[in-house]
Amino acid sequence: MAKTDRPRGCPAQLVKGLSVHDEEWVLHNAVIHTQSPANPRATAVWIRNGRILETAGDELKECVPHERRTDAGGRCVLPGLTDAHLHFEWFSLGLQRIDADQPTLQHVLDLVSQQARTLAAGSWIRGHGWNHNAWGSGDLPTRQSLDSVAPDHPVFLTAKSGHASWSNSCALKLARVGGSTPDPSDGAVVRDGSGHPTGVLLEGASDLVASCLPPITVSDVATAMRAGMAKAHGLGITGVHDMDGVRALRAWQQLRRQGHLQMRVCKTIPLDHLDEAIGCGMSSGFGDDHLWIGGVKIFTDGALGPQTAWMLSPYENDTANIGMPLIEPEALEEAMTKAATGHLASFVHAIGDRANRMVLDVMAALRQREAAESSRPLRHRIEHVQLIDGQDIPRLADLDVIASMQPIHATSDKDIVDRFWGPARAPQAYAFRRIAETGATLAFGSDTPVETIAPLPGVHAAVTRRRADGSPGEEGWQPQEKLSVGQALRGYTTGAARAGGVEAHLGQLSSGYLADLIVLNQDPYHVDPMEIDGIEVWATMADGRWVYQHPQADGFGP
Repeated sequence: MAKTDRPRGCPAQLVKGLSVHDEEWVLHNAVIHTQSPANPRATAVWIRNGRILETAGDELKECVPHERRTDAGGRCVLPGLTDAHLHFEWFSLGLQRIDADQPTLQHVLDLVSQQARTLAAGSWIRGHGWNHNAWGSGDLPTRQSLDSVAPDHPVFLTAKSGHASWSNSCALKLARVGGSTPDPSDGAVVRDGSGHPTGVLLEGASDLVASCLPPITVSDVATAMRAGMAKAHGLGITGVHDMDGVRALRAWQQLRRQGHLQMRVCKTIPLDHLDEAIGCGMSSGFGDDHLWIGGVKIFTDGALGPQTAWMLSPYENDTANIGMPLIEPEALEEAMTKAATGHLASFVHAIGDRANRMVLDVMAALRQREAAESSRPLRHRIEHVQLIDGQDIPRLADLDVIASMQPIHATSDKDIVDRFWGPARAPQAYAFRRIAETGATLAFGSDTPVETIAPLPGVHAAVTRRRADGSPGEEGWQPQEKLSVGQALRGYTTGAARAGGVEAHLGQLSSGYLADLIVLNQDPYHVDPMEIDGIEVWATMADGRWVYQHPQADGFGP
């Protein structure tokens, strides 16, 4: 087709100056939810060189030859979904380890026993996902139970929350953790009545054993990430905001150099490396369309499961416990101010209501400083926002602070919220709707491997406030916080794009935007909300190329 030729039915204004290119095609006969307020619906999308030329009606298919047309079969098409908070290195390596997210303690022990039988004595057994709160009594596990199935292998299993670990006696011995071992400043060694370690380590105390683990190289992580990306593509994920450390950043860069990076990655920098990042001139947005710097990751408190989230009032079951601050207010303000001076946004972990208030107080001071200096406002974020006092909710919008939340936590944690935070505070937990109604930006993720990486179960949780089994009933848990399907999907599309500072070219299917999209076998806008988590991804496109096709699909092949 010559540049001046216009196929019949193809709009003239779209053809001028164009010629058919190897990376050009039209996806048509689709139900496209573009997430663009100006053009919310379409039936066809024209893609060239990894970008969208236009979304419109099926007349667009006339713009390319037959062999460059893909019939969606009337299926739903959405922008590629972004997980706005996860730990991709941790997730990818976890695909090679024990899945300790099991319904009973015995199930976990059986898996450890199976692996012990296949490994030479002295080899490490690793896993992730245990949750003692789901095992009936709620008692923390012990080293003795692991000793009973793996006495000759060091065992190190991280909790589902990511804020605790569980080791056997062999691992504790290698790490020289005993009754006289002092608690680190950022954690605690759980001890029995005689002062001996039980095997559970909280927060930073887990590093006592983790530091003894065999080293993992950047190449090891990059290899694992390739499998992780394939898994993510099959679930409709084309972008991630990765909260892991420097090794993960190096692995992402290695994949980029090798041409294997098929994901949009907004990467955080750990607080421990803030000075080096500023010294190197790294700032928020530095990078390219595949890999860029988001900001600095800062922790203010622990988590709900181990009751280390920092609270305004004590936990229901322990009136002496208000959780654990991991940084003092003055140190937080110093770190965030330093980051902002280096043009780095702050991505701040805050779960308890006291931690969230402290972060908002510091962010208010930063916004005043930006205004006084007429500097560009940074995309500051609070990661999790699991419990926020009612009077603090409007501050998110007033200060333009992104609420980076994980809907699946609401349904997963509902029982321990009721148990540990009680009836007075439970209605304040995971306040998706009230936060959205203030005009604050919601960005949704999974916190994987804490929860499943699959985003559609997250949409389901946000819309129904129910688990997949229907519990706690038709109304859902704290139903006043339910979102519409559109609101929930925006958390994984336009909201996530704004949180990553890339809303000008990601998050919607519009002219000039990057061609990341997914095809679903059902339309989440038009199914029973309880069926949303069962919707299957039929195909995934990243950067204008098909990277996943469902085994039963045809015509979308990578």
